[in-house]
Amino acid sequence: MTDAPTPPSRHADPRLRALGVLAGAAALSIALAVLALWHQAALVAPHYTPETFFPNLSVKMRHVARIRIVSQTKGAFDVAFTPDTGWVLPSMHNYPADFKQVRTLLVGLAGLETIQPETARAGWLHYLDLGDPAKGGKGVAISLLDDQGHTVAALIAGKTSATGEANGAQGLFVRRPGSDQSW
Repeated sequence: MTDAPTPPSRHADPRLRALGVLAGAAALSIALAVLALWHQAALVAPHYTPETFFPNLSVKMRHVARIRIVSQTKGAFDVAFTPDTGWVLPSMHNYPADFKQVRTLLVGLAGLETIQPETARAGWLHYLDLGDPAKGGKGVAISLLDDQGHTVAALIAGKTSATGEANGAQGLFVRRPGSDQSW
């Protein structure tokens, strides 16, 4: 009896084997592309979660009775709240302060958010104009005080910078007095 020839197995067919190798290479390429995209997204994603610079300041705002502003160029002056006349400049014989500007400052400070931490090196703060004006620095110190003279909130403001947002928003470099960490 003669043996009947055995049909070729699917694994022996060179076309099917080449197709399998190509399918495996395509699957590996897709997996590597997905991994590369995930890695790239992780690199450009923000690593810092913005937070409010003065938490609960909006709640404490009703206690603010005086705003003290100190700068190297303008010196120091206060804006005080008096029940009969509202916000006044005590150093100018209680001349009324512009309520819109006072409100803009208070609302702006209450809504101030950190975008990202910047330098914490004391020697580099002058590049951002965050030097303490009481010590000859170019920063502007703003303090909110209650009627007892206790500090409700304080910061030193420096240079402005474009934030890179499409609407052209400006950012402000700030730090807390007594801290070298800038934001």
